Amino acid sequence: MSLRLPAPGVDARLRDLATPEPKRFWSGILFGSLSAACAIGLMWASSYLIAASSLRPLILTLMWVIVSVRFFALGRAFFRYIERLASHDAAFRMLGRLRVGIFERLVPGAPASLSRISRGDMMSRFVSDVDDLQDLPLRFWQPLFTSVLVSAATVVVLGSFSVHVAVIVAICLVAAFVLGGVLPQRTHRRITSGAAGLRAEQNQHTLETLTGLDVLSAYEATEVAQAEAGILADRTAEVDASRASSQGITDFVLLALTGVAVIGALWAGGTELTAGAFAGTMLAVLVLVPISIFDVFGQVPAAMSALENVQVASRRIGEVIDSGVGAPDAPRAAADGALPDADAVGFTSLQLCDVSIGWSAAEPVASHINLTLHPGDRVLVTGASGAGKSTLAATLVRFLDHHAGSYLLDGIDVRDLGGDRVRRTVGLCEQRPHLFASTIRANLLLAHPTAEDDELVAALQRVGLGELLTEREGLDTLVGEHGELLSGGQVQRIALARALLARFPVVVFDEPTANVDPEMSQRLLTDLLSAASDADHAPAIIVMSHDHVPAELIDRAWQLRDGTLQPR
Repeated sequence: MSLRLPAPGVDARLRDLATPEPKRFWSGILFGSLSAACAIGLMWASSYLIAASSLRPLILTLMWVIVSVRFFALGRAFFRYIERLASHDAAFRMLGRLRVGIFERLVPGAPASLSRISRGDMMSRFVSDVDDLQDLPLRFWQPLFTSVLVSAATVVVLGSFSVHVAVIVAICLVAAFVLGGVLPQRTHRRITSGAAGLRAEQNQHTLETLTGLDVLSAYEATEVAQAEAGILADRTAEVDASRASSQGITDFVLLALTGVAVIGALWAGGTELTAGAFAGTMLAVLVLVPISIFDVFGQVPAAMSALENVQVASRRIGEVIDSGVGAPDAPRAAADGALPDADAVGFTSLQLCDVSIGWSAAEPVASHINLTLHPGDRVLVTGASGAGKSTLAATLVRFLDHHAGSYLLDGIDVRDLGGDRVRRTVGLCEQRPHLFASTIRANLLLAHPTAEDDELVAALQRVGLGELLTEREGLDTLVGEHGELLSGGQVQRIALARALLARFPVVVFDEPTANVDPEMSQRLLTDLLSAASDADHAPAIIVMSHDHVPAELIDRAWQLRDGTLQPR
């Protein structure tokens, strides 16, 4: 059974992810409503008890009221506790599914769709915005349902004693909904949008300051960074002040309308009491119960504000998962029926036929690209900076989708295979290979989780890192954040070792010497290509480089120039 509830302005797919299990959700609604009903019942019984006691009746005639007061007092706390358990259990379970679901939607477009966003902003979207998104059931649907249902039911009960009092209270409640919940929405939207962007700026500034603290200290620029942080803090304080002012106005409106409801109930109830419509003890009930009704109804403006936070979070997350950049990760249905089994497919050819590539379909970087690769081939692609070498590399591993032509692996369109299947065949060694802040062993096991230490050592020796193992702590050598404890050449060699362990049939090197001294670039290129060619399962190799590559290491050379791939 699926739970579908309206949430205007929230992406439908994200709304489905931010939906808890129906059983736990409705349990929270039930116990929350019972707790709110007990709060109103407590006011009802206690006000009646005080008014009735003033007439000094026999104590036995008030026993049922005394018991009611105790029941409602205990029931309010008990049901509130159970409601917190049920609703938070549902929210935390949902949060796990929510983070996994959003991460799964980020993967198909990564890294293409994420390269446009700073790390601080990305962290803000994936942490703070996802946390805001979980407020959809917990702080919007649940308090809204509870408040409206209990308040409406109480007004109906009031109407059985005094129609005029019920009408006055109902009018005040509608006014509170409009003035305290609907009208401030534009202000809330502006404040919330500004706060989300500012939060991302602060995260990015903090991240840049901490990662570059050594450089800032060396050039005595820490005071400049502190001044920028102070400016961001002042802007945050302004946003917080605006939010507090808006909340204060809303609270004032609710308080004022509560007073209007009480005065109106006193006037209408007093008029009907004079006419003998009910006993005098009921006047206290009719006057005081609206206070508890507005106390319960006060969750509605907060729920509307929570909806604004959810809408902004949904929009920011949607910008990432629906950026329009990247390649579809799920396979299409093949035209001839079922695809062959993944493990049974062997690499025989890679073909680009009249392909156009680019980060935007409207402005391709290069077009009419034709390239054929077979097992064991070694191809060099050169070109000036910005010619499209990295774009071509991203297209080959399906980080980007090609805009025209056909891209075939073993005669099958890559869109039919899906991104995961393509990346089992085509591996990428980037300009700046990412190494996690762990050991060499942990970084290599990403490519082959079941590999023994002997296999890892053999792969490292094959790429020329045997000396590193003996000089350091072997496979337990720490590489540091992004490999900062290693040289650029060592990082590239570890990336190649990972590719060899993964046994990719095709390996794409994207500017492997970009972060290496010119004196070392030729030696590194020679070592990388030789190690890959001498491997037990020698892959086909495509090298994207603007550096000279020895002719004996390659079979064919191409050049990206004037938006086309030309033989060199």
